[in-house]
Amino acid sequence: MTWKPDPTIENLLSPGTTASLDQWRAVKDYLLRSFAAFLGQEIDTVWEPLYEDISPGWGFAFGIRSQATLGGPLQVEWYGVISHNGHHTAAFVLLFAHNERAIHHKNHEYLEFEFQPREDHRQWVSRGWSSSEVHEWDGYLNLSKICDQAAERNANRTNGND
Repeated sequence: MTWKPDPTIENLLSPGTTASLDQWRAVKDYLLRSFAAFLGQEIDTVWEPLYEDISPGWGFAFGIRSQATLGGPLQVEWYGVISHNGHHTAAFVLLFAHNERAIHHKNHEYLEFEFQPREDHRQWVSRGWSSSEVHEWDGYLNLSKICDQAAERNANRTNGND
């Protein structure tokens, strides 16, 4: 969970930036490590971005989850997506308990975080609870199913079946 600000990588998050595939991978790894440090816990990548789709007008997203359950017998876990669209970098986090979606109601569907510029570097800031107006998270009800489907999509993409 080692992370320290890196202005060179953070500059790649500026609007209109073009970068190589290796640079975008470094940005993804940087965002992963910075969010883990912000949360104070280890996190796993659930699915990777399709770097070939990255352009100044597009961006990327990737899935993440808590590496371990929290709260002992409560078995609290989370699943999230970190996204960057060329102008805005954010993380959306859904909570789960005993593998089932814990909170799923209007205006409190997920926790939202932004990776905002500060004086000398960016930092994650909580925006609190929010919900999607397009119901994009409605099917995310079982954490193991979400992760299994992501693994299958990754395997298909790796094997050229996508």
